[in-house]
Amino acid sequence: MIHVNFSIRFLVKALKSDPNKSFLYLRLSLRKEKKEIALKIKVNPELWNQQQQCMDGKSESSKVINNEIEMIKTRLRKIYNDLRFQNGEAKMDEVLNVYLGNNRLHGKHSLLEIFDIHNKRAAALEGKGYAHNTIVRFNTTRDHVANFLKVTYKQNDIDLSKLNFQFIEEVHNYFVASKRCCHNTSVKYIRLIKKITKLAIQYGWLDKDPFINFKQSLDEVNRGHLLDSELDLLEELILVKYKHQRVRDLFIFCCYTGLSYCDAAELRQDQIVVYPDGELWINIYRKKTGGKTHIPLLDKALAILEKYKNDPECDVKGTVLPFVSNTNMNTTLKILAKMAGIKKNISMHLARHTFSTTITLNNDVPLETVSQMLGHRNLRTTQIYSKILDKKTDKDMKLLKEKLNKKKIN
Repeated sequence: MIHVNFSIRFLVKALKSDPNKSFLYLRLSLRKEKKEIALKIKVNPELWNQQQQCMDGKSESSKVINNEIEMIKTRLRKIYNDLRFQNGEAKMDEVLNVYLGNNRLHGKHSLLEIFDIHNKRAAALEGKGYAHNTIVRFNTTRDHVANFLKVTYKQNDIDLSKLNFQFIEEVHNYFVASKRCCHNTSVKYIRLIKKITKLAIQYGWLDKDPFINFKQSLDEVNRGHLLDSELDLLEELILVKYKHQRVRDLFIFCCYTGLSYCDAAELRQDQIVVYPDGELWINIYRKKTGGKTHIPLLDKALAILEKYKNDPECDVKGTVLPFVSNTNMNTTLKILAKMAGIKKNISMHLARHTFSTTITLNNDVPLETVSQMLGHRNLRTTQIYSKILDKKTDKDMKLLKEKLNKKKIN
């Protein structure tokens, strides 16, 4: 609990040299002493609510500033309480020195503390730089680290100053041995922890990078997809139950559009645009990356949209297709695969891989075009799919041989 003699307030001041520029200031009061610090946070004075001590409005900049204010208050309160606990009292100069990084309290900042600061900021920026699934992964990683500390160290948290190569190695072993994660999953968890420690270094709370000698790379994964013959088996499967028909149709829709589950499940009518040539296209920003995607609607995808255009569930949700939960979809897809005699582990994500390979690359659609439709920011991501297309490689090499032979003849 904060002592009544310690208060944290914020105010906005315009620069004397440039009245058009206003910045946020921090005003600390400790007993009878007061101090002001310029925070170098540029603000719109018309949106500043002095009474509520926050920015009004729902713009991204207001959310970022308000989130920064909360983090500053949290940090100052912790510094004040740490000093009182350590010295019996806290003085203004001591609080400021620690806050400004001139005299950081040794071992008082912890791993879960910086995790919580990061995750709170990420949650405030959901949809504005952080996808929902990314936030979930960071929260899951934080929970795993907390459990690791209880199991391995018999403590609820750990000082940042105690993080080293051995700690990182033990966390990695915990994911592999105790949580039974595969190699790639454990590496992904470790990479998220590394992002948190980088933030601690930026805050000046951690002097050395504990990951400096820890090297782990992802194993190359053979991304599965359905072949033409397997896709035909699924499409031609005679189904009696409506729930089976719906899941099959929605999966096929994703196979012919390349949309991920979350993008397809939230697809709205206003995201389907008629181009000047009369063709229908999907125009969306991907939830995962924020990348813009333009996808022409193929006939089979159009037929599925037409089939469900008057579905009551779509009216309620405001979407064009009646998707159920991803878990429900994947469970039903495994049943459908067995019914069709397909021995692959089918999931919704397999539909996206099928679009990338069987529907597009295997039919000579250029890699750059596929990359754009998938919403990839880096062509290297799309190239992963092209590595598994032996059929396309064979076709390309035959064309090359023909060209070379013609040159010889000429």
